[in-house]
Amino acid sequence: MRAMEGGEDLERLPGQVIVDILSRLYDASDLSRCRLASRYLLQLSSHVHSIRFYCTYSRFLRSRAGDKITPFKVTLKSILSKLVQVQTVRFDMEESMQKLSYEEDEGELSDFWLTDIDFVMEWMPHVAGSLSKLCITDFWQQSCWPCTNVLSVISRYCKALCYLELRNAWLSVEGLQKMPMLTSLTLEFIRLNDESLTMINECFPALEVLHLINVGGLKDPGICLPQLRVCHWTVSNSPVSLILDACKLVELKLECCSPKSLIIRAPLLACLRLSMERPGELFKVEDMPNLRSLVVNSFELSSLIELLSGKDFVEKLLLEQPILAFDEDGHWDGFQKKPSNMLSFEQLGRDFPLLNTLIIGPGAWYTFEHGLDRMGESSYGSRWKFFKRLVVHVVLLRVENTCTLISKLIGLCPMLFEVEFFMHPDSKPDAQTLLISKIQNEFPHLRWKWEVWRKSLHGF
Repeated sequence: MRAMEGGEDLERLPGQVIVDILSRLYDASDLSRCRLASRYLLQLSSHVHSIRFYCTYSRFLRSRAGDKITPFKVTLKSILSKLVQVQTVRFDMEESMQKLSYEEDEGELSDFWLTDIDFVMEWMPHVAGSLSKLCITDFWQQSCWPCTNVLSVISRYCKALCYLELRNAWLSVEGLQKMPMLTSLTLEFIRLNDESLTMINECFPALEVLHLINVGGLKDPGICLPQLRVCHWTVSNSPVSLILDACKLVELKLECCSPKSLIIRAPLLACLRLSMERPGELFKVEDMPNLRSLVVNSFELSSLIELLSGKDFVEKLLLEQPILAFDEDGHWDGFQKKPSNMLSFEQLGRDFPLLNTLIIGPGAWYTFEHGLDRMGESSYGSRWKFFKRLVVHVVLLRVENTCTLISKLIGLCPMLFEVEFFMHPDSKPDAQTLLISKIQNEFPHLRWKWEVWRKSLHGF
């Protein structure tokens, strides 16, 4: 293609096409370079509908080394002031910056504190009228201690906002106004001055998607949102009670320790992912007749499953018991707890008669193996008539036990045709070879898939 001269070839493209391309650039610095390429791009650049500002670790180091560079927040304000009708604004920090160890001197600075009210007020009024999506990932070293009123400012100016993400900040809810257009909210690594989530419930009544990931400052939180359909709630502290009341909720991922009281009212729930150490004194999950997919990760699998209602129609079940220890790189590091609260196949067959797919994590599988000697034939229960797919994750320790358990389980499933076996690389190579040879010879009619896993569990 002939090189473009004076932007003549570029101007043959419709302006809207160019705007769409500019709106997809990775970083605002790329947009700035395009503005210098031609008058045509300079003119159209102010009409982008989406922009992302990405602060790199190298930029941070240069600022600390005393290099003469334009301050990051000054660059943000300058570019945003030129935009006519932007709909999406995103501020991101390179992950390396968040992993820096805390230094008191850094905490006293504000040059990378993006939820600073004074800074926000310098750019938000200009873009608020058209803004529908806002994402701010702050620099934790500067944003962790000063409490910011950025939520109230956003609610005051951004009346058309539909999507909001805030990460790494200490948020006040003082002066928070209703945002009837907001349908998706993500708060991650946040300290929130709303102990019971009262203001979140009152001011965001139209929320359909809510992600509360490691939100601290909560004591007896309750989510009561009538339009909520998807919720991911990772509780970072240990509140006494948790309540979730959402009549339209269809997907819930809840990760917590062991609250004394847990109440879930979600009659339309179809997918539940529940991770908790053990059930508390009050564990109440009201009927879930639409439940089809269930994930349970707990030290007390048997007790927790026994307390769940609406299990009769579950088709996909994922089980894990976090008794095995792994380091940051995924290497097996022994046991962090002895197997307990054994779950039998008899209980599974009774509670999940329509089960189609069973996925078992390494801790749960070890617990099953550990209990082989104490299981009578009745512990394996009746046959599963609809069971077709089995997925197992294992650290191979005792091949004979693994083979025995697989054989017992396959015997319960006359319709089973596919088995996926994920072996941890820290398993002994000779054990892996022996297992594959023995099992495939014993059950040649099944479709076998042998894989390796280290960190992420398939299906979890």
